[in-house]
Amino acid sequence: METKASLIAFTTIRRILLMTIMLSSSLCQSQSNLTTDQLLDYIEKNIKSSKDTVSLYFKLLEERELNPRKACSKLLLQGYYARHNKNHEQAISGFKSSLDLAQRNHFDSLESRTNYEIGLTYFMSGFNDQAADAFFTVLQIGKDNNHTFLFPSAWTKLGNVFKAKKQFDLSKSYYQRVLNEQQSNNRVRIRAQIEHNIAEIYVEEEKLDSAAMMYASVIESSDKIGYKPLAYAARSRLASVYLRQNKLLEAETFALEANAHFDILKSNFPSMIYVKNLLGMIYTQNNNNEKAEKYYNTALSLATLKNRNNQKISVYNALSDHYLYNKNYEKSHYFLTEKIKLQDSTNQVKTDQSIQFLNTLYETQEKNAMIQALKDEKTIQELELMASRRKGWMALFGLLSLTAFSILTFRSLKQKKKSENILKEKNSIINKALSDKELLLREIHHRVKNNLQVVYSLLSLQSEYIDEESVLSAINDGRNRVRSMALIHQNLYGSETMTDVGAKNYLERLIGELFETYKVEKDKVSLDLDIEDISIDVDTMVPLGLVVNELITNALKHAFHNQDKGNIKVTLKTSDDNLIFKVIDNGNGMDPSLLEESNDSFGLQMIKSFVEKLEGSLKLNTENGTTIQLVIPYQNNAIVR
Repeated sequence: METKASLIAFTTIRRILLMTIMLSSSLCQSQSNLTTDQLLDYIEKNIKSSKDTVSLYFKLLEERELNPRKACSKLLLQGYYARHNKNHEQAISGFKSSLDLAQRNHFDSLESRTNYEIGLTYFMSGFNDQAADAFFTVLQIGKDNNHTFLFPSAWTKLGNVFKAKKQFDLSKSYYQRVLNEQQSNNRVRIRAQIEHNIAEIYVEEEKLDSAAMMYASVIESSDKIGYKPLAYAARSRLASVYLRQNKLLEAETFALEANAHFDILKSNFPSMIYVKNLLGMIYTQNNNNEKAEKYYNTALSLATLKNRNNQKISVYNALSDHYLYNKNYEKSHYFLTEKIKLQDSTNQVKTDQSIQFLNTLYETQEKNAMIQALKDEKTIQELELMASRRKGWMALFGLLSLTAFSILTFRSLKQKKKSENILKEKNSIINKALSDKELLLREIHHRVKNNLQVVYSLLSLQSEYIDEESVLSAINDGRNRVRSMALIHQNLYGSETMTDVGAKNYLERLIGELFETYKVEKDKVSLDLDIEDISIDVDTMVPLGLVVNELITNALKHAFHNQDKGNIKVTLKTSDDNLIFKVIDNGNGMDPSLLEESNDSFGLQMIKSFVEKLEGSLKLNTENGTTIQLVIPYQNNAIVR
């Protein structure tokens, strides 16, 4: 009975296999009757959806003799196919073969398209400079041959490249070109996507009000045309901006809207992870720990399930901050350690992938040279064999001599190796301790900057509920003082030494923000900066920054009453063993007695106190406006860059 059942099963399976073979044969026969243009058209339309059939169509194309244009198109499609399957090395190889054929046959449009795809592949692989070169080539080819159809796409990608390189002004200029182009074509969806990219730049530049306005515009446009993925992505980013501004109610509202959408969609996992982590941070600030940990755990589970290591690092960081905020230092340290371990691992993987990518490209370029070398290898080997026979006897004699010498030196080498290993182990311990110390110091600066930013935001929020002008002015002055200290820790977090601050970058940014805070119009008060590019230790820079804050604030408040146009000049120079700082304005002139008898002014008291702390001297000149000069002893510790 069992034998009969087995026979029936075997017969059934055999029939199914025969039918499959016949169907496959029939399919191949019908596909082989398609024209080359039909095969190319099918591949282009189905390259992302029908893997097996696309592979079969490529195989059919291999058997045909193609003219140069169609061969170029086939190579271009092979590059698409490889990139879709995340084989970027093979994609570049295919694109470069297509480019070579297009250049030799002067196919301008195909040359432009292929350069665009090369640039896109380089960008996806993290090679921004090579990507930019390729996109610039697209623009040049289009300009030379009057092909402008790829200009908006190339501008967009150049904007993305320079955004990734933190060259934000360049990035925004290319995005603006796309906006100008799409304004005339009335393409709302593309404009909304570009505005979303610009909003991300505003966030990087700490221009949070501008970012919030731009995200709101993206939401309005996307809702209007029903472009839901972008509409809810913008909601989540706007919620993040509101969180940074400490507008927790608005942040929670927009984050919950985005979360509901992505939960229903259940496909955009990166956005789901981002929003849930964001909700965790919002509820941490709202002191709702139960909800915060619920969203953190969901975000961490999704990131682990989908192998999203970069987002997993963000969740670990948020959890570390959450438990630090709640004074659970053990858990905070645990998640910080997990973040650092995963970060190191991820960076190593990226480095290995980049090396493999470059190696593959190099091997492809060297392939022809290797083939030619192999042809000559036989002749070379015969010549080498003759030479090696002559050298054999000489080598034997040398080997005997070397063996005798090795025996004599073995003991000393062994002892030396042992000493080297001990030294290497000690150096490793020292380097590990230094690395841990550097990491801790960098994290401390980051936390201090964040805490000062929170104080700054709280003062900003408090100022909205104060009507009395003198109190409001005092709070705003205090807020600016906090910001001057936060900027120092932000610079320290990004510096190499974490003990010195770049004076030029710090003072230019501090003074620029003061001009924005007091809404100074450029045609009313102009600013001249002449600041030497030096590094100054943090113990000097903190009081100096607060003094600068007070002097610039006083000038903006009091120097230009009843004047149509004014000028403020700020200089910082090194001279012998001194730092010389000056603030010069052409305003009404300051009463010298105010500086001498400053008991009624907290700001002037603070200036005198910090000048005394720095062991410096303060000079006032009221001819043709006001000049205040601060001289600080600084015994060649300033590092000129």
